[in-house]
Parts: sequence; C-alpha cells; structure tokens
Amino acid sequence: MLSTHHIRHHSKTIMKLLVGCCLTLALYALFSPAQASAHAISAPVAPTLEVDMGFDSAYKSGFWTPVHVNINNSNSADFIGTLSVSTYTELSRTSGTSQTSPWSFEQPVTLQKGAKKQITVYVPFYLGSNAIPQGVIARLRNTHGKVVATQTATGEVEVKPGNLIIGTLSDSGSDFSSLSTVFLPNQTGSLTLTSLNASNMPTMATTLENFDIIVLDNFTTSTLHPDQILALQTWVNRGGILIEIGGSQWQRTLGPLPTDLLPVAMDGTTVLPGGTHLLPLNSPIIEVPEEQYIADPMPDDVIMSTGTLRTSNSFSQNEAVLNFGPTPLIVQAHQGQGVISYLAIDPASPVLASWSGGNTLWSMVLLYALGDNFLISSAAQGYNTGPGQLLTRVGVLNMVAPDMLLGPSIILILLFGYALILGPIRLFAVKRLKKPQWWNWRIIVSLIVVFSLLSFQVALYQRSASITDNSVSIIQINQNGASAHATTYSGIFVPSAGDFNLHISGESAAQPISNQFLLNNTSAMSKKDMPASVVMGPKETNLKLQGLDAWTLHYAITEQDVQLHGDITAHLALQNNRLVGTIKNTLNTSFSDLYVLLAHSFVPIGHIGAGETQQINLPIFNVSPLSGKTLADQIAEQGGLSAPYFPYSSNGHPQNDFQRHMALLSALSGAGFTFPPCEGTCKTRAITAGDSIFVTGGRVPNPALSDYEPLTMPGAPATLIGWADQSLTNDVTINGWRPIGHQENFVQMPLNIDIASPLNIPPDFITGHVVDVQSYDAELTLPGIYTMTSGSITFELTLPNSDQVPVNGFTLTEPDLWAHPFGPGSGTAASASHIQAQLYNWYKGTWDTITLKPDTDTFTTMNTTAYLGPSGRLLLQISNQDVSLGKLYFGKPSLSLMG
Repeated sequence: MLSTHHIRHHSKTIMKLLVGCCLTLALYALFSPAQASAHAISAPVAPTLEVDMGFDSAYKSGFWTPVHVNINNSNSADFIGTLSVSTYTELSRTSGTSQTSPWSFEQPVTLQKGAKKQITVYVPFYLGSNAIPQGVIARLRNTHGKVVATQTATGEVEVKPGNLIIGTLSDSGSDFSSLSTVFLPNQTGSLTLTSLNASNMPTMATTLENFDIIVLDNFTTSTLHPDQILALQTWVNRGGILIEIGGSQWQRTLGPLPTDLLPVAMDGTTVLPGGTHLLPLNSPIIEVPEEQYIADPMPDDVIMSTGTLRTSNSFSQNEAVLNFGPTPLIVQAHQGQGVISYLAIDPASPVLASWSGGNTLWSMVLLYALGDNFLISSAAQGYNTGPGQLLTRVGVLNMVAPDMLLGPSIILILLFGYALILGPIRLFAVKRLKKPQWWNWRIIVSLIVVFSLLSFQVALYQRSASITDNSVSIIQINQNGASAHATTYSGIFVPSAGDFNLHISGESAAQPISNQFLLNNTSAMSKKDMPASVVMGPKETNLKLQGLDAWTLHYAITEQDVQLHGDITAHLALQNNRLVGTIKNTLNTSFSDLYVLLAHSFVPIGHIGAGETQQINLPIFNVSPLSGKTLADQIAEQGGLSAPYFPYSSNGHPQNDFQRHMALLSALSGAGFTFPPCEGTCKTRAITAGDSIFVTGGRVPNPALSDYEPLTMPGAPATLIGWADQSLTNDVTINGWRPIGHQENFVQMPLNIDIASPLNIPPDFITGHVVDVQSYDAELTLPGIYTMTSGSITFELTLPNSDQVPVNGFTLTEPDLWAHPFGPGSGTAASASHIQAQLYNWYKGTWDTITLKPDTDTFTTMNTTAYLGPSGRLLLQISNQDVSLGKLYFGKPSLSLMG
C-alpha cells in the first residue's frame, strides 16, 4: 500500500503534466497559421488618405488654399469621424525644424464601407517672417478623437507675388497653348494656368482671390451654382480680371451669365472668311514687328459672335477696344476695382490654335486689362498684406479692443448693496420697527441666503453674457448695389477660462489673427498662437478658440459674400463744380456720414434713411494733390477735427460717432501702424496692389506726389463711403449668446459719374491707363509715378459718355516730375525736360509729336476730330527724346475739357 506522501507527490506530477500540455496546445492554437490568418482578417483596417494641395498643385502663399483629400474606406464597416487639415512650415533652411500650425480646418466625414470620397478643405497659407512653406498635414479621426490615418502634401508650384495665375473655365477642346506662352514685362516665369470646373470652382470670392485672371471659354456655364456666380461677380468687383470668350459657343458660355457680368448685349453670330485681316498694319495697336502677327490673315473661316455695347450702371468705361466693322471684336468694361474683357472670336478654338496672331491677341487683351500692374518691377520685394489686408490697416485693431466691462461692475454693485443692507439698513429697520434683538440673526441669515443665490446666478449669467465682441466690418458693395463682400475684424474679450465657439451663419472664411500680424504689440508677437479649429459649411461656419485664459483678448477675422435685401442706386453727374442727381436706398438700414469721393476731392452727403431717395445738389471740396494730406485728413478737418485724427495713438478714445468714424478712416489710411519693411510710410516707399505690398524704395524726385488713396476704389470714377446704422453681415453668436460690444459697419461702393458739362471737371477725373509698353526698363515706381530710360509707354484716356457731351477742345497734362518735382505749375523748372509726347491722329493714322508747355506740362488743342477716336479714346505715347540725359520721371496723364 502506497503512502499518503507518495500519492500526493504523484498527483502533483500528473497535474503539472496536464497544465503543461494545456499551455502547449493553447500557444499552438494561438500562433498557428490558421489562427493568425483569422486574426488578421478580423482586425479593422483604417481608411487611407491621398492629399493634393492647391489648384493643379499651384498655390500662392498668403491665400486660402484648397486641399483635396481622397478618402478610401476599404474596411468592412462604415466610418464616421472628422477630417482635419493643418499647415506646417520650416522655421529656417539651416535648422530643418518643422512647425505645425495649432489651427485645424475640419470637415465631418461619413463614409460607407468600401466607398471612396473626395473632400476639399480650404486653409489659409500664411507664413511667418522666417518661415519657409512646406505644405499641409491631413489627419482622420474617429468618433473617439483617435487619429486613424495621417498624410502630408506639399505644393509643387508656388506662384510668387507679382506673377500671374490664370484659371480657365473651359470644357474639353480648348487649346490655351498660345496663352501660356504670352510674355509680359516683369514676370519672373511663365504664366501659370490651372483648370477650373463646376466641381472645383470656389464658392467664395476670398478663395477665388488666388487667381489674377479667369478665362471663361467654351464652357457650360449653367452648371455653376448661384453661389459660384456670386463669388465670381464679387471677385471681379474686388479687382479680378474676367475674360469672356464668345465665338460659336457664346450661347452655352455667356448666355447663362447675369447681365451685370456681360458688357455686350449678344444677338447672334457671323462668319469671318478665311484670309480676313483683323487689323491694318498702321493700327495704333501695332508698335513693333513682333505685334504685326495680329494683322496676319485668318487661316480659315472663323465664327464670330455679334452684339452691341451694353449701357448699364453696373459698368464704367465700357468701350470697344477693337471693332470689326460695326461689330465689337474686343470689349473692355470696368466693374468696381476689376475688369471684364470680351472677345468675339475664340483664340483657343481649333481653327485659331495655329494662327500666328493668337499669341499677340492674348497679349494685347492681358496688357489692356492689367494696366499699371505689369509695370511693377520684379526686383521690388513683395509681401502679402495678411488676412483681410490687415497689414495695411492694423490700426483697426485698436478700435476693437474692449472699453470698461459691465460684468465686473454689476458684481461690485451687488457686493456694495449686500454690505449696505447687512449694515446700516438692517440696523435702521430693526430699530425703526422695534423688533427684538434676535431679529438681527433672522435678517442676517436671510440676506446671506438671498444674496448668495443671487450672486451665484448673476455670476453664471455674466460668465457667458459678458463676452465682448467689438467688431469693424469693411463692406464693399458690388457695383450693382445688390451684393457685397464683408471683411470683419473682431476683438473678443472672454471673462472666464475655457473653449469659446464663434458661430457665423452662412459660408464664411474665418480664422484667428495670428500673433505674427500683431506688429504693433511686441509682447503679443512673442507668444505662441492658441489652438483653434474651424469648420466651414455652406450654411454656417464655426470657429472654436480652445483653452483660453480668463480675462483675455483675442482677435479674429471673417470674410464672407453677402446677398443684400435691397440695393443702393445712384444717378449722379458733375455740373459746374457741383455734384447733382439722386441716391436711392432700398435697404432696410439707414446710413450716416455718407461721402462721395473723387480723385483729390469729396462731397459730404450726410444721412439717408431706409427706403429714402435723396436729391443731391452739393458743392465739391477739392483737395490739392501737393498738400500731402489724405482724403481722410481732409474730411476730418472739414468736420472740425485735427488731422490726422487717430486718438488711440495717444491712449485716447473718440467721444462720439463722428469721431469714431473719422478714426476709422484714418486707420484705413494707415494711421496707427508702420509696416517695418517700408522703413517709414508705405505711401512714399511702396505700392499696395490688392493683397500685396511691393517695396520699391520710392526713389523718385518727390515721393510725396504718390497718388495712393486707400479710401477710393481703384478703377472706379467715384466711391461712395458711409456707415450702415444696422448690420449688413450675417449673425454671430459666441457659445450660443449674442455678445455685447460695439459694431462698426463701414461701406464702400463704386459709382458711375456722368459729365453734364465739360466745364469745371475736378482735377484728375479723366486720367490715363497704360495699354502698351515697349521698353526694357519701364517701371511703376510709386502709385501714379513712372520711370523709363528708353522705349515707350502708351496711355489711353477715355471720355465718359462722350457721345452726349459736346467737346470743342481739351487740355492734356503730362506731369514731368524731373523738371517739376513739386508738380506741374509749381514754379521754375528744376531741370530741362526731355519727355517726348505723341498723340495718335485717328484721321491720318499716324503719331503726331506735340510740345508740352514748359511751365505747366500741358498741351491744348481744338482739333478734337483728329485726336479723339472711337468711344472718345485718346492715345498718348511717352518716350525719352535724349537718353543721355538719364531716366524720365513722369506722372499719370490727365485731361480737362472745353465746351
């Protein structure tokens, strides 16, 4: 018989063997190929990302850039999450250190199993002073916030400031090779062409501003969404150039456009037979042998669309640049700050793709439309003006900082009332009512309970209700008066720590203002940007500021296109140095402190009510261009204020609405801030063109003669400015509350001005714009100031409504700023003039040399038949008659009329 000890030992041995076998079997089953395969099959596979940045991989620094993300969900389950995109930059070329922006731009993602989807997210691609652009990083997060996929992308082609990017809205079959090879002065590279269509065409003017020019050719325009059409029109009014191509497909291409975007009333087509010459060789458009190709015969029959010039207040200076018989062949119309050009033939069609004159035709259209812009030297250092052109108007941020806050005052009043009732009032009540002493305790306990509850409720309310949002909106109304673009600068003051969500109804481009742009606040510049996320949608935009500290100020900027409910229309004319006519306001808001601005002159209008039509017959206040004062200074002085009026510079504040309005005009004119690269005022050392500042140094005899005026809209005959008494922008809430604060609604709108009489027209009302350059060194050195050593520059001056105004003669002024550095008629010439001026004689088909009076730089003639051509056009060509005397320095020509 076995002992108990032996039995126990044997049992333990058997148990160990059994456990070992089980573990062996378990491990084998776990790591066997079949199980490993089953495990791999059941593991979830994350969606994959493919990322592309820019328009056909081309982008501009300082603009809202599209990021196209293709998401492929090969998983066996549906995916729900969020796509976020952030920019990243390299801090320096030597460090190799990358920095990712703390801001993310997001879109919700819902993707069924096995499905693919492309999502486009727009991100602002702004860079710091020492940052080098790298690209974007896209992250896909699930519903738990976990990143399940990441992908980066870089822009392949960066278009530098001053170079052109052209978008082509065209279906298949168009050949833009002759356009892509056009050479323009001061372009450091070839033109960048990108394709647009109904699916990738932006729906906001802010994102369309990536493009300098858009060509609409052989395209099914009816496929565009109304928001895309509105964005296109707003983009033109803000300075874009739209080239519309007619030809055989004009009905499909131009028919769906609103009449406000089409300067020609179309009526059909005709055929240009093969061998037809568009121009004679003695045309003023042909200056050098390279331009003679446009006079070459048509290679085959060409279909040309026909129509007549449209007369509408939506356009200014609508002219036929070139006619073929009675039919306009090339038309150019100004709308707001932009240009709409129309071609009756299609140079990208198969018939004309090989025509030798195609390249010259494109070049002529571009030069006419670009004007002064292509004369900005490529050697001038270009800087982006920042979000919403902030670097030209940083003083606006002084106006959105909060004043005394109401929330803390209410809490102090409660504490004071608590102490007052608990002390003197309690003792007086007990003594007056002759209550026993123990009533004091009843009153004290009751007051503690009541005031504690009241203070708690007030504190909770003030935590949200005392959020302050002071804002300034710059609302640029389109020339049709029915839509607008709004740029809003917000100063958001938060009373408590946490996250704050800025909700804007409608589609908007919203972002915080980076500390790098707070150049007037050195302490803020050294701080890192706070995290933020932006979700943009067609109906709403949400900007979430994350992890804010209590009692802190944060800046944000919002840009949006606005469809107005009503419009502003004006029918105004100049007559005997007065402005006469009517202004009609059908909007649901009144306007205060209205002014009509002209070149170096203004007219105070005052107040106009909602639904009111106001008769105008007011004198014009002229401003001498030699005074060196801006229109903002002159308006402030006319209102009894010292100029420049910007009390924030001395820690002061405006005391009433008029003073606040004048301070805003000064801020828009550059008060309160100096851009460091300009090393002084940018007005005399740089050219501000749209979203860029080109620092030229202002090396001219007298930089003070720069005609830069930020309150007027370039290209418009006149500008209406004023303040809307009610908001014209979309509603804004913060954390569900309507914030308190002061809102400024500044309005700018381009106006047409008729000439009722040629007498007493304000100075510089009719000025020239560049239409051709034949020079290797011609430059626009400052706004309105040109330099050139050899070659020639051709200007065109156009009479408004010339068919209705009898003109018996004219005086042409061409400022010679080398001979008269303080302007024409300013005294004895500082040196001899060596300008050679020629006028084109439309009757003879030749260039006539004219002599400018040496003291006034003027030429007067009564021979209007010879020099005023079709549509009241006068062509002036400037050249250097003696190159050995050095450079020419001259100003923009102007015209005064004789009745």
